This record gives sequence, C-alpha cells and structure tokens, in this order.
Amino acid sequence: PFDVKHDGDPFSDQDGETRSKYHTRIAEIIAEIFTRQHRILVYSVCVFHRHGYLMFWDRSGTVVTEPLVLTDIDGAAKLFRFLCIIGRMNNVQLGYDHTIQQVGNSNPDVVKMKAHRPLSEYHTIIDSPWPLYRVLVHTDGALDQRFIIGRHHSASQSVHGRGTQGFVAYDPMQDRMCFLKQAWRADRASGNPEYSTYKLLHEAEVKHVATPICGGDGAVSPTRTFAQKFFTTAQSPIGRILHRFVVEEVFRSLCDICSELCPAVTAHEDAWEKAGILYRDVSEANILIYEHTENNERKLKGVLTDWDMCKTKARLRIQTEQANRMGTWKFLSAKVLNLPEHTLRPPRPDDLESFIYVLLWMGCRYHTHDHSDEGNIFQAFLYEFF
Repeated sequence: PFDVKHDGDPFSDQDGETRSKYHTRIAEIIAEIFTRQHRILVYSVCVFHRHGYLMFWDRSGTVVTEPLVLTDIDGAAKLFRFLCIIGRMNNVQLGYDHTIQQVGNSNPDVVKMKAHRPLSEYHTIIDSPWPLYRVLVHTDGALDQRFIIGRHHSASQSVHGRGTQGFVAYDPMQDRMCFLKQAWRADRASGNPEYSTYKLLHEAEVKHVATPICGGDGAVSPTRTFAQKFFTTAQSPIGRILHRFVVEEVFRSLCDICSELCPAVTAHEDAWEKAGILYRDVSEANILIYEHTENNERKLKGVLTDWDMCKTKARLRIQTEQANRMGTWKFLSAKVLNLPEHTLRPPRPDDLESFIYVLLWMGCRYHTHDHSDEGNIFQAFLYEFF
C-alpha cells in the first residue's frame, strides 16, 4: 500500500486527535490485508506533502522510519532505492506465507473436495468470490499434512496481537471436513501452544473439547515476528510465533442455544480436575456448537474452544510474565476488573463467574424477557452492565 496526502504530517506536526485518526485508518488498511491475504508481514509507504515514511508491519508491532525529505536528493534516493528493492522481491520476501499456496478448480484435492457431501451448511468452504488455498500443517515427529481452505470462518480485526483466524478445512487424505485455526502465540519458553493443550486434554479424557488432528509452530525454523527487535523500552511488545493446528469438529456459534452452556462448564471442570488446566478466557465466542449425526439423528453438543490463554496449575503458582489479564471485557469477573494485582494469579472462581455473565448475555440477546419490547431501557442495561 502506498498512501499519499497533499498536506499535513500526522507522524510529527499534527495535533494528537488528527494523528490518532490517521494511525487508526492506516492500521485498519493493513489489518484488512492481513485478513484477506495470507501474510507474515507487510511493507507500506506513506507520503505527506514532501515527507515520506517507510513502514514495516507484523503481528508484534509497526516500525516507521524517520521522515524522508523527498525534495532533497538524499531523501528521494532512499525512497527510489526502497521501491527498486521491493520490485525485485519474491512473494516470500514480500511477506506471503510460503506454506499456503493458491489452488485452482482443477487441483485434484479441490476436485475431490467438491465431490464430498458436507453434513450441513457449516461444513462447506466453497465461496465463489474467494480463492481456495492449500495449507501445510506441521506436526513434530510426523509428515506435514495438507488441507484446503477458502474464506475465513472467523478472523481478528486487529493488526497486532494474536491475529487469530479460523477456517473450515477439507482433509483430502481422509476425505472429511475439519477445522483449521492459526494464531500468533507469544514467543515465550513458558508458553503452552494450543495444540499441545488439546493433546493434554484429549489424553486426560476431558469431555466437550475438540479432538486434535495435527498442529505445531511450523517446520525446523518456526515463523517469528521481527518488529519487536526495534523496540528498546520496557514496554516493548513481545515477539510472536505462528501456531497452526487442525481439529476434527466443525463448529457453529452458540446463538440462542443456551442449554449447551452446561457442557462447556463440564469441560471447564474436567480440565481442572483431570488435566490440571485452568481455562481463563470464558466468553460467548469461545463456547460453540458441534452439530453432527448419530444413528441418523441430528445432534447438538456444546464445546469449550480456544485454549490458548489457559494455564496449568504449576504455572499458576508462578507469577505470570504478563501482568495484565487478557480476556473478553464484558465477561471478566468483578475482582479481575477492580483489582489489577489479582490478575497475576487468577483463581478458578473468576472463570465460573464469567459463565454466569455469558448466560445472562445470551439470555438477554436471544430470549424473551421483561424488557424485550423496551429498546432504550434494554440497550442502556446492556451498555451499563457489560
């Protein structure tokens, strides 16, 4: 992306509000690129009157050059050299993920996928305006497995952070639909990759969680962010690693099926009692429905997903490196919201309290109640409470 403005310079001489608006706007553009293209990083150029800036974006942060004065020979030469280098780069150097390749309708895996009969509308990925891709998923100690994906089922709208994306995927080796998730996890030795967590849960026979197929951080050299290396302050962002895995079940949103909240609570209890794992991110978006057939009968089952923020009992005894509690604001417990120091060692009751708020939220949104016909009162309650 190359953005040109005729006046002003929101990186230096504008007031705070104007600067903030432009930063938000350009971040939204880059976020759309990350969402719609399979990118590891993005380069961009911004020009304001006679000042130019070269920018580097990845999931850990953004690096911006000092202003290049384009009316000076030195500044113009630097921009010209940058564009010449960009013009000679291959796709990998430009930031495209080399483990994901676009495929056409004649690809044997795509032909096989189109002949597959999905169980329901949630088990299909053919969406004509969106191209199809072949994705390689690495698992330590095993051969890489390939899957076909199309449009994302869900995607983070933020340019920085985990950048979580979920895809309904087709497994050509087993002729089945499944679900692929990828996210940029924190690059820490103490981190617990989500695929490893699913394996632990599965081995402990925890009920109402997804069944892992394969996954990991990548091949011999995992894909890591780079921008954090340019930050030197105490508040510098953490580095991140691309983590990708596949599970058997294809899910749909919880919507109005509040009864399926109970299996999620059971999964939470099982994980703590059987595997010694505390979930720590209860929200409406992380409780999903698995729709399947059993003896020719349609069945629905609630499942607790997204275990990338969980901690083991052993880790909970150690003060966390990330003091600010992550999670969904409207479902966090009162103690976590009001006592920042409490976030260092979040106990189990906070998660259980979050389930109460999820139930209230779903009931208010999808079921008839005393204020269903009183729009203003209902809206004010949702805003003030959550």
